[in-house]
Amino acid sequence: MHSIIDIAEKTYPGLITCALSDIADEEQLQDQIKSWKKLNRPVLLDSDDNPTHRRYITTIKQHYERFAFTTPGKNKDERQIPNVDCLTKFSCDPTQPKIDHARDKKYQFLFLVGKPQPYRLDLLTALSRKKLLDDVLISFRNRAKAYQHLFPQPLILPEQYEWPDVNKLGGYDWEAGVGSKLDQAWQKHFGRVHPLLYRDTAISIVSEGGVQPGISLVSEKTWIPLVAEHLIVFQASTGHKQFLEELGFTTKFEMIPDYDEFDHDMIADICLDLNNQYSGSLYDKTRVQRQHNRELALDEQRWKSYHLHQLKNFNWDKL
Repeated sequence: MHSIIDIAEKTYPGLITCALSDIADEEQLQDQIKSWKKLNRPVLLDSDDNPTHRRYITTIKQHYERFAFTTPGKNKDERQIPNVDCLTKFSCDPTQPKIDHARDKKYQFLFLVGKPQPYRLDLLTALSRKKLLDDVLISFRNRAKAYQHLFPQPLILPEQYEWPDVNKLGGYDWEAGVGSKLDQAWQKHFGRVHPLLYRDTAISIVSEGGVQPGISLVSEKTWIPLVAEHLIVFQASTGHKQFLEELGFTTKFEMIPDYDEFDHDMIADICLDLNNQYSGSLYDKTRVQRQHNRELALDEQRWKSYHLHQLKNFNWDKL
């Protein structure tokens, strides 16, 4: 497996690369900028496209011109270079389990909520109004006790649907500290398809890590169910499905009408319609497209070529 930075360092030996996740604070960022000014060479920043990294990039723009940045997805900033690192670093592995979808499903939907962002709570509320929550296998810690009328207790995956070493530490918790035992256990399986979890569920409700206008973030939340050959309903920035289609994936199915990925009420309506359809029939009708998505996701040579093309397509001469 690889990252776009690996490709960049091989292709452009004089290029400086910097992972913004390694920058602890503004003081360290200023030190980095000073060192770049002394070297006066192009810099490629590796960004997760989170608020902290966007703030760092704004600061860098004010002090150093010779840089570009790469993020997992696509946005409108002319300095951005798209990548699919969350796939190629963690999920693009030929040893990924092949799920037997011929069995009857125990749950129609799977929703791994993660951090209780407001837009995710909006979607959960919309699903509740449609009386769909009983048909969803949900992972939702909810330590902040938001919407307690809907979720009076934390929703933790049954043990059979979690990795054993994560179970021993109390189950997944998005608030686990970096480097903690739980974080270390979770990172060992990051990007991996859990065989039973995806065998017993039919449709992933994927709520991506950001819904900023003009920014399409494509994380492991998208890639894992694609590799697992799941049907997926997305909550994301408008244009998320379009970006995946541009990459070659199939996100459009005849039983799923077109919808705005940012509209939680529309997403809930889609789920209500899908809930009334037999999962076996849905899977029979979409077998070819779902298999295509898995094969494409696991074609690492294609993604090496994609990353190289994105790097060469960037106008380095203007830096």
